[in-house]
This record gives sequence, structure tokens and C-alpha cells, in this order.
Amino acid sequence: MGIDLAGWTLEQFTAFALMAIRVSVLFLSAPVLGNARVPSQIKVALSLSITLLLYLSLKGGQLTQPVPANVFELASAAAGEAFVGLLLGYSAYLLFTGIQMAGQVIDIQVGFGLVNVIDPAGGQSVSILGQFYYMVAMLFFLAINGHHLLLKALGDSFQMLPVGSVGWFTKAATAGPLLSEFFTKLFIIAFQVAAPSVAVLFLTNLSMGLLSRTLPQMNVFIVGLPLNVTVGLMVTILSLKYLGTVLGAIVGQMGSSAYKLLSALAS
Repeated sequence: MGIDLAGWTLEQFTAFALMAIRVSVLFLSAPVLGNARVPSQIKVALSLSITLLLYLSLKGGQLTQPVPANVFELASAAAGEAFVGLLLGYSAYLLFTGIQMAGQVIDIQVGFGLVNVIDPAGGQSVSILGQFYYMVAMLFFLAINGHHLLLKALGDSFQMLPVGSVGWFTKAATAGPLLSEFFTKLFIIAFQVAAPSVAVLFLTNLSMGLLSRTLPQMNVFIVGLPLNVTVGLMVTILSLKYLGTVLGAIVGQMGSSAYKLLSALAS
């Protein structure tokens, strides 16, 4: 199918514009793709390029509904496309937020709870290990082609939810319980990632408490703080080799969550 913009009909332009909205919103909300450090020009170029490829692969992305007759119908169709893109991107982003939360929990146990840095991606203050875990998760995400899985889910979404067929106001109630389930997974992921460090640091603090009862003259705070930092960092380094297994499972959950969400919206 040639790219003859001059020969496109109103229906084709409408379909392309609605597809671009879904793709663009995904790029703004998804991990890695929606990073604030990625220049806006690159995001726009990638969004339009992927939209064009999807448009051609779907043979024009024909609307399943008639062309919107007025601005209100067009706004409703655009809101539906933005709704789907936002759900796909945000459901993936929540899983990585769980990894960042795990780092914040470890920071509190280590003693870095008051030491925060500015996250350039979100412009917010985050803990040191929380940002470290998040960056490592992004690297693993790219290394195991997690972004390919996300783009595949985006392409499949146009077959499961054709352009112009989604009414966000009728599907919001369907997506609510699923998003609640994703929030639950967020805390489960945080527990899985932080559990080894938290367990070791708990035993360290318990040992220091028993030692202080045996040697009351010893200043536990002077000895315990650097010991917690040393043990916490050592456990973090040693657990990185197992983090890849956890992240692989998380990316798999991301894919299943995306398709579960699409299936629910399509029903």
C-alpha cells in the first residue's frame, strides 16, 4: 500500500489520527519510552513512524465505526484511543514502580532514608537505592527486549480494539478492578525484590541488639550505622545476579497484564 497522502480520504486521515493518539499516549506513559530525558522531537518522530507502520500493516486501519460526524463524536473517539494507550503504558509503568519502592524500603533499613536525589525522569525526590534499582530494571528491560513486548501488545491492541470502537466512559468500570490488581502486584514485586536485603538487615540489627545487652558500654549507634550500610550494600550487590530472574518474571507479568487488560476492554 503506497503512502499517497494526497489521495487519502477523510476516513483514512481520521483513522491515522486516532491511531497516532493511542501510540503517542503510550509513549508518554510507558517505561523507557516515556522517559522525560528522551527529547520530545524523538518521541514525536517515533510515535508517527510506528503509527504509520501500524497503519500500513493493518491495511489502512479502517474505522469500525462511521467517521465522526461532529467535533463531539471525534473528541469521544480520541478520548477512547487515549484511554487505551494510557492503560497499556501505565500498567507497565506500575510494575517498575514496585522495583523502585523496593529500593526505598531497603534505603530505610540501611539508613539512607533521609538521603534523596532528584530523579531526572520524573523530576521528583527519590531514594538512592530506589533510583539505582529503577535504573537497573530499565537496563534489564531493554536487554531482554521488554520494549518489543510492549510494542507487540500495542500492535495487537488495534486488532483486539479496532480504531474508533472504544468508549472510555463505558470501559472505565471494566478497567478499574484490573488496575487495582496491578496495584496489588506492585507491592508483591516490592516485597520480592527487597526481601533478601530486609531479612539480612533485620538479623544484623537483632545481632547488634543482643550485643548491646551483652556489652552495655558499647555505643550501638556508632557501630551499627556503618555496619548496616556495609551489610546493606553488600547484600544489594550480591542479589543483583538474581534480580535478572525476578525482572524476567516481571516483564512476563507485564505482557500478560497488558493482554488481560485488552481482553477485558474488548469483551
